Amino acid sequence: MSTETDHAADVAVLGCGLMGSALASALAEAGYRVIVWNRTAAKADALRGERIDVARTVAEAASAAPLLLASVGTYDDVHDMLDGIDTLGGHTLVNFTTGTPAQATRTLEWAVSRRLAYLDAAILAYPQHIGTADGLILASGPSRDWKAHSQILGVLGNVRHISEHVDAANILDASMVGAFHISALTALIESVTFAIDRGVSATELRAVTEHVLTLFIPVAAEIVHNIATNTHDTDQATLEVYSAATRSFVDTVSSDGHSARMVTAASAMLEEGERAGLGSSGISALQRVCTPRPAASI
Repeated sequence: MSTETDHAADVAVLGCGLMGSALASALAEAGYRVIVWNRTAAKADALRGERIDVARTVAEAASAAPLLLASVGTYDDVHDMLDGIDTLGGHTLVNFTTGTPAQATRTLEWAVSRRLAYLDAAILAYPQHIGTADGLILASGPSRDWKAHSQILGVLGNVRHISEHVDAANILDASMVGAFHISALTALIESVTFAIDRGVSATELRAVTEHVLTLFIPVAAEIVHNIATNTHDTDQATLEVYSAATRSFVDTVSSDGHSARMVTAASAMLEEGERAGLGSSGISALQRVCTPRPAASI
Protein backbone atom coordinates (compact mmCIF):
# COMPACT_ATOMS: atom_id res chain seq x y z
CA MET A 1 0.00 0.00 0.00
CA SER A 2 3.02 2.28 0.39
CA THR A 3 3.22 4.96 -2.30
CA GLU A 4 6.36 5.46 -4.37
CA THR A 5 7.53 9.04 -3.75
CA ASP A 6 10.76 10.89 -3.13
CA HIS A 7 9.81 11.11 0.54
CA ALA A 8 11.03 8.79 3.28
CA ALA A 9 7.46 8.21 4.47
CA ASP A 10 3.93 8.38 3.14
CA VAL A 11 2.53 10.24 6.13
CA ALA A 12 3.80 12.00 9.24
CA VAL A 13 1.79 11.88 12.45
CA LEU A 14 2.53 14.84 14.72
CA GLY A 15 1.39 14.10 18.25
CA CYS A 16 1.43 10.61 19.75
CA GLY A 17 -1.21 10.77 22.45
CA LEU A 18 -3.94 8.16 22.53
CA MET A 19 -5.58 9.36 19.32
CA GLY A 20 -2.38 10.15 17.44
CA SER A 21 -1.00 6.72 18.31
CA ALA A 22 -4.18 5.09 17.01
CA LEU A 23 -3.90 7.04 13.74
CA ALA A 24 -0.27 6.02 13.26
CA SER A 25 -0.96 2.36 14.03
CA ALA A 26 -3.91 2.16 11.63
CA LEU A 27 -1.87 3.67 8.82
CA ALA A 28 1.01 1.27 9.41
CA GLU A 29 -1.32 -1.73 9.58
CA ALA A 30 -2.73 -0.66 6.19
CA GLY A 31 0.77 -0.82 4.72
CA TYR A 32 1.76 2.84 4.70
CA ARG A 33 5.17 4.13 5.74
CA VAL A 34 4.67 6.36 8.77
CA ILE A 35 6.99 8.72 10.62
CA VAL A 36 5.90 10.01 14.03
CA TRP A 37 6.94 12.84 16.30
CA ASN A 38 5.90 13.78 19.80
CA ARG A 39 7.07 16.49 22.15
CA THR A 40 7.66 13.77 24.77
CA ALA A 41 9.92 11.42 22.81
CA ALA A 42 9.05 8.30 24.81
CA LYS A 43 5.49 8.27 23.42
CA ALA A 44 6.80 8.31 19.86
CA ASP A 45 9.45 5.67 20.63
CA ALA A 46 6.74 3.33 21.88
CA LEU A 47 5.29 3.24 18.35
CA ARG A 48 8.50 2.37 16.54
CA GLY A 49 8.01 -0.65 14.31
CA GLU A 50 8.49 -2.16 10.87
CA ARG A 51 6.51 0.61 9.17
CA ILE A 52 6.78 3.34 11.78
CA ASP A 53 9.93 5.47 12.11
CA VAL A 54 10.49 8.07 14.80
CA ALA A 55 11.64 11.62 14.11
CA ARG A 56 13.68 13.46 16.70
CA THR A 57 12.39 16.86 15.61
CA VAL A 58 9.10 18.05 14.20
CA ALA A 59 10.99 19.52 11.23
CA GLU A 60 12.42 16.09 10.43
CA ALA A 61 8.94 14.54 10.51
CA ALA A 62 7.32 17.31 8.48
CA SER A 63 10.02 17.12 5.81
CA ALA A 64 9.83 13.34 5.53
CA ALA A 65 6.27 12.98 4.21
CA PRO A 66 3.93 14.83 1.85
CA LEU A 67 0.96 14.36 4.19
CA LEU A 68 1.03 15.62 7.78
CA LEU A 69 -1.57 14.63 10.38
CA ALA A 70 -1.67 16.79 13.51
CA SER A 71 -3.25 15.50 16.71
CA VAL A 72 -2.12 17.79 19.51
CA GLY A 73 -3.61 19.84 22.33
CA THR A 74 -4.66 23.11 20.70
CA TYR A 75 -4.56 24.97 17.41
CA ASP A 76 -1.88 27.23 18.91
CA ASP A 77 0.21 24.08 19.42
CA VAL A 78 -0.18 23.29 15.72
CA HIS A 79 1.04 26.75 14.74
CA ASP A 80 3.87 26.77 17.27
CA MET A 81 5.29 23.40 16.22
CA LEU A 82 5.20 24.17 12.47
CA ASP A 83 6.12 27.86 12.46
CA GLY A 84 9.68 28.34 11.34
CA ILE A 85 9.83 25.16 9.24
CA ASP A 86 10.66 26.25 5.68
CA THR A 87 9.99 22.91 3.97
CA LEU A 88 6.18 22.90 4.22
CA GLY A 89 5.43 24.18 0.72
CA GLY A 90 3.65 21.58 -1.39
CA HIS A 91 2.72 19.43 1.62
CA THR A 92 -0.79 18.89 3.03
CA LEU A 93 -1.74 19.28 6.68
CA VAL A 94 -4.81 17.51 8.06
CA ASN A 95 -5.54 18.87 11.51
CA PHE A 96 -7.38 16.51 13.89
CA THR A 97 -6.96 18.85 16.85
CA THR A 98 -10.13 19.95 18.65
CA GLY A 99 -10.84 23.65 18.29
CA THR A 100 -13.38 26.21 17.12
CA PRO A 101 -14.74 27.05 13.66
CA ALA A 102 -12.95 30.40 13.81
CA GLN A 103 -9.65 28.66 14.57
CA ALA A 104 -10.14 26.37 11.58
CA THR A 105 -10.66 29.37 9.31
CA ARG A 106 -7.60 31.18 10.68
CA THR A 107 -5.49 28.04 10.36
CA LEU A 108 -6.45 27.67 6.70
CA GLU A 109 -5.29 31.25 6.13
CA TRP A 110 -2.08 30.51 8.09
CA ALA A 111 -1.46 27.39 5.98
CA VAL A 112 -2.10 29.11 2.65
CA SER A 113 0.46 31.80 3.56
CA ARG A 114 3.01 28.98 3.86
CA ARG A 115 1.96 27.25 0.61
CA LEU A 116 0.66 24.39 2.75
CA ALA A 117 -2.58 22.70 1.68
CA TYR A 118 -4.99 22.34 4.59
CA LEU A 119 -7.95 20.22 5.68
CA ASP A 120 -9.65 20.43 9.04
CA ALA A 121 -10.91 17.19 10.57
CA ALA A 122 -12.97 16.03 13.52
CA ILE A 123 -12.93 12.51 14.95
CA LEU A 124 -16.35 11.46 16.26
CA ALA A 125 -15.04 8.26 17.82
CA TYR A 126 -12.64 6.86 20.39
CA PRO A 127 -9.10 5.59 19.63
CA GLN A 128 -10.33 1.98 19.65
CA HIS A 129 -12.58 2.77 16.66
CA ILE A 130 -9.82 4.12 14.40
CA GLY A 131 -9.42 1.90 11.35
CA THR A 132 -12.95 0.49 11.67
CA ALA A 133 -16.38 1.38 10.29
CA ASP A 134 -17.23 2.93 13.67
CA GLY A 135 -14.38 5.43 13.35
CA LEU A 136 -16.38 8.36 11.94
CA ILE A 137 -14.05 11.14 10.82
CA LEU A 138 -15.31 14.34 9.19
CA ALA A 139 -13.04 16.39 6.95
CA SER A 140 -13.73 19.85 5.59
CA GLY A 141 -11.87 22.22 3.32
CA PRO A 142 -10.89 22.35 -0.36
CA SER A 143 -12.12 19.25 -2.18
CA ARG A 144 -9.00 19.16 -4.39
CA ASP A 145 -6.89 18.55 -1.27
CA TRP A 146 -9.34 15.91 -0.02
CA LYS A 147 -9.27 14.08 -3.37
CA ALA A 148 -5.48 14.07 -3.38
CA HIS A 149 -5.34 12.16 -0.07
CA SER A 150 -8.72 10.45 0.29
CA GLN A 151 -7.29 6.98 -0.29
CA ILE A 152 -4.77 7.11 2.54
CA LEU A 153 -7.16 8.95 4.88
CA GLY A 154 -9.81 6.35 4.13
CA VAL A 155 -7.93 3.62 6.02
CA LEU A 156 -8.51 5.55 9.26
CA GLY A 157 -12.19 4.56 9.37
CA ASN A 158 -15.46 5.94 8.07
CA VAL A 159 -13.92 9.13 6.70
CA ARG A 160 -16.14 11.67 4.92
CA HIS A 161 -15.47 14.99 3.25
CA ILE A 162 -18.50 17.03 4.25
CA SER A 163 -17.94 20.56 2.97
CA GLU A 164 -15.70 22.99 1.12
CA HIS A 165 -16.14 25.28 4.13
CA VAL A 166 -13.16 24.55 6.35
CA ASP A 167 -15.09 25.22 9.57
CA ALA A 168 -17.79 22.59 8.92
CA ALA A 169 -16.05 19.70 10.71
CA ASN A 170 -15.58 21.82 13.81
CA ILE A 171 -19.23 22.91 13.76
CA LEU A 172 -20.39 19.29 13.79
CA ASP A 173 -17.77 18.35 16.38
CA ALA A 174 -18.90 21.13 18.72
CA SER A 175 -22.58 20.36 18.24
CA MET A 176 -22.63 16.55 18.31
CA VAL A 177 -19.61 15.66 20.46
CA GLY A 178 -19.48 18.73 22.67
CA ALA A 179 -22.96 20.13 23.18
CA PHE A 180 -24.70 16.76 22.81
CA HIS A 181 -22.53 13.70 23.52
CA ILE A 182 -20.46 15.05 26.41
CA SER A 183 -23.51 16.70 27.96
CA ALA A 184 -25.38 13.40 27.67
CA LEU A 185 -22.51 11.50 29.29
CA THR A 186 -22.37 13.88 32.24
CA ALA A 187 -26.16 13.66 32.62
CA LEU A 188 -25.91 9.86 32.56
CA ILE A 189 -23.17 9.88 35.22
CA GLU A 190 -25.27 12.15 37.43
CA SER A 191 -28.35 9.97 36.90
CA VAL A 192 -26.64 6.61 37.47
CA THR A 193 -24.91 7.91 40.61
CA PHE A 194 -28.28 8.91 42.05
CA ALA A 195 -29.91 5.58 41.18
CA ILE A 196 -27.02 3.44 42.49
CA ASP A 197 -26.92 5.45 45.74
CA ARG A 198 -30.65 4.89 46.14
CA GLY A 199 -30.25 1.11 45.86
CA VAL A 200 -31.01 0.33 42.22
CA SER A 201 -28.94 -2.61 40.97
CA ALA A 202 -26.43 -2.23 38.15
CA THR A 203 -28.20 -5.04 36.28
CA GLU A 204 -31.51 -3.22 36.32
CA LEU A 205 -29.86 0.07 35.43
CA ARG A 206 -28.15 -1.45 32.39
CA ALA A 207 -31.45 -2.91 31.17
CA VAL A 208 -33.35 0.35 31.57
CA THR A 209 -30.51 2.37 30.02
CA GLU A 210 -30.50 0.13 26.95
CA HIS A 211 -34.27 0.51 26.63
CA VAL A 212 -34.11 4.31 26.90
CA LEU A 213 -31.31 4.49 24.31
CA THR A 214 -33.30 2.30 21.92
CA LEU A 215 -36.26 4.66 22.22
CA PHE A 216 -33.96 7.65 21.80
CA ILE A 217 -32.76 6.84 18.27
CA PRO A 218 -36.07 7.47 16.44
CA VAL A 219 -36.82 10.43 18.71
CA ALA A 220 -33.46 11.97 17.81
CA ALA A 221 -34.13 11.49 14.09
CA GLU A 222 -37.54 13.15 14.50
CA ILE A 223 -35.99 16.11 16.35
CA VAL A 224 -33.40 16.64 13.59
CA HIS A 225 -36.21 16.61 11.00
CA ASN A 226 -38.40 18.96 13.04
CA ILE A 227 -35.64 21.50 13.56
CA ALA A 228 -34.52 21.33 9.93
CA THR A 229 -38.11 21.97 8.78
CA ASN A 230 -39.12 24.21 11.71
CA THR A 231 -42.22 22.09 12.40
CA HIS A 232 -42.98 21.09 15.98
CA ASP A 233 -46.44 19.55 16.18
CA THR A 234 -46.78 16.47 18.38
CA ASP A 235 -49.35 13.82 19.26
CA GLN A 236 -47.11 12.22 21.91
CA ALA A 237 -45.90 14.67 24.58
CA THR A 238 -45.96 18.45 24.61
CA LEU A 239 -43.23 20.70 25.89
CA GLU A 240 -45.31 21.62 28.94
CA VAL A 241 -45.64 17.92 29.82
CA TYR A 242 -41.87 17.54 29.66
CA SER A 243 -41.46 20.67 31.76
CA ALA A 244 -43.81 19.56 34.54
CA ALA A 245 -42.18 16.13 34.73
CA THR A 246 -38.69 17.61 34.78
CA ARG A 247 -39.50 19.91 37.70
CA SER A 248 -40.51 16.79 39.62
CA PHE A 249 -37.27 15.04 38.62
CA VAL A 250 -35.22 17.98 39.89
CA ASP A 251 -36.97 17.77 43.26
CA THR A 252 -36.46 14.00 43.44
CA VAL A 253 -32.76 13.99 42.60
CA SER A 254 -31.82 17.03 44.67
CA SER A 255 -33.96 16.21 47.73
CA ASP A 256 -31.22 14.28 49.54
CA GLY A 257 -28.30 16.38 48.37
CA HIS A 258 -27.41 14.62 45.13
CA SER A 259 -26.17 16.70 42.22
CA ALA A 260 -28.99 17.66 39.88
CA ARG A 261 -27.09 20.14 37.71
CA MET A 262 -27.87 18.57 34.36
CA VAL A 263 -31.60 18.00 34.90
CA THR A 264 -31.86 21.47 36.48
CA ALA A 265 -30.39 22.97 33.31
CA ALA A 266 -32.91 21.00 31.24
CA SER A 267 -35.76 22.23 33.44
CA ALA A 268 -34.65 25.83 33.07
CA MET A 269 -34.61 25.50 29.28
CA LEU A 270 -38.05 23.92 29.21
CA GLU A 271 -39.46 26.68 31.39
CA GLU A 272 -37.96 29.24 29.03
CA GLY A 273 -39.83 27.51 26.23
CA GLU A 274 -43.06 27.73 28.19
CA ARG A 275 -42.53 31.45 28.78
CA ALA A 276 -42.03 31.83 25.03
CA GLY A 277 -45.50 30.34 24.44
CA LEU A 278 -44.29 26.96 23.17
CA GLY A 279 -45.96 24.77 25.79
CA SER A 280 -48.42 23.10 23.42
CA SER A 281 -45.75 22.25 20.86
CA GLY A 282 -43.37 19.30 20.79
CA ILE A 283 -40.10 19.51 22.70
CA SER A 284 -38.18 20.26 19.50
CA ALA A 285 -39.83 23.71 19.56
CA LEU A 286 -37.03 24.66 21.97
CA GLN A 287 -35.21 25.41 18.74
CA ARG A 288 -36.92 28.80 18.88
CA VAL A 289 -35.23 29.76 22.13
CA CYS A 290 -31.85 28.46 20.95
CA THR A 291 -31.39 30.23 17.61
CA PRO A 292 -30.33 33.90 17.63
CA ARG A 293 -30.64 34.20 13.84
CA PRO A 294 -30.98 32.00 10.74
CA ALA A 295 -27.75 30.14 10.01
CA ALA A 296 -26.25 29.42 6.61
CA SER A 297 -26.11 25.79 5.49
CA ILE A 298 -22.75 24.09 5.56
